Amino acid sequence: MDYEKAQEIRSSGNWEEVIRELDSWIRAEELKLRGCIPEQLSNIQQTIAAYEKVKNLPTIVIEREEQ
Repeated sequence: MDYEKAQEIRSSGNWEEVIRELDSWIRAEELKLRGCIPEQLSNIQQTIAAYEKVKNLPTIVIEREEQ
């Protein structure tokens, strides 16, 4: 993805919809934390971290391209 495309995506109303969907996935994973066994904890945390990173994708690309 290039700088211009990342800016366009970040300012898109469609991106806001993607963020809302990811937030709902994150909430679902957070609910799993309440009843998970210790062996599941790391996987759930990694999933949440991955969703959070995807939410920042356009910004990550913009910052990379600015360097």
